[in-house]
Amino acid sequence: MNRQSPNRRGAMMILVAVSFIILLVGTVFSVDVAYMHMVRAELRTATDAAARAGSEELARSQSPTAARAVAAAVAERNRVAGNGLTLDPGDIQVGSLQPSAGKFNFVPEVGPFTAVRVVGRRESTSADGAVSLFFARVFSTNQFEPVHAATASANVRDVALVLDISGSMGYYMPL
Repeated sequence: MNRQSPNRRGAMMILVAVSFIILLVGTVFSVDVAYMHMVRAELRTATDAAARAGSEELARSQSPTAARAVAAAVAERNRVAGNGLTLDPGDIQVGSLQPSAGKFNFVPEVGPFTAVRVVGRRESTSADGAVSLFFARVFSTNQFEPVHAATASANVRDVALVLDISGSMGYYMPL
């Protein structure tokens, strides 16, 4: 008895083609997701650095204007999606930290000025615009609009070390 198997040539080709398409879509999707995570990290770094630099300048000079200028300059030196982060004047606030229920809350424009808050935006209405994605057009979106806020405070403390070498404050043992 001679049994011939049905002709199955090319049956695996369909499975390979479908698997390849699924793999390609997954790769395209992961490229944009990874880029979005990288842009968020860059934005977080830029706003954190700007807030820290602004608070340090505020502690040194006690000038809100100088603190805002330094924060804007530091943000511009940090790249977000290939461009320096441009801050609008309203994105930099100077204020103080007030304790409340075991936390500190930022209160803008309230003295004594001890803190700086920076809001980094890459939205369509911001100076740098939204972040363009590579392959998201396939999923009917073209842009990504991250926002990150950072607050920093520099509390300057003066410390004095007093040494009494006269012997009047210590136990003196004669020889």
